Amino acid sequence: MKNTVALIISICILILTIIFTLQNTQIVRVYFLFGSREASLSLILFVTLGIGVLCTLMVFLPVVYKLKAHQKKLNGDTPVH
Repeated sequence: MKNTVALIISICILILTIIFTLQNTQIVRVYFLFGSREASLSLILFVTLGIGVLCTLMVFLPVVYKLKAHQKKLNGDTPVH
């Protein structure tokens, strides 16, 4: 049941992404530091979203690993240094 819900949500997100991409095809110029670049609006937004996701993962993954190690230590599964 859990996998079915995840699959349905993934399909909905994919459909919304396709609609978003088809509606935002205009070319825009982005200025950053010392240069500029032209690309479609949807591409720029997806790249920005991807950078945000990577930054979020870089911040939260160490916290998740630390919590998992702490949980293992509490359960007595393996010794943690």
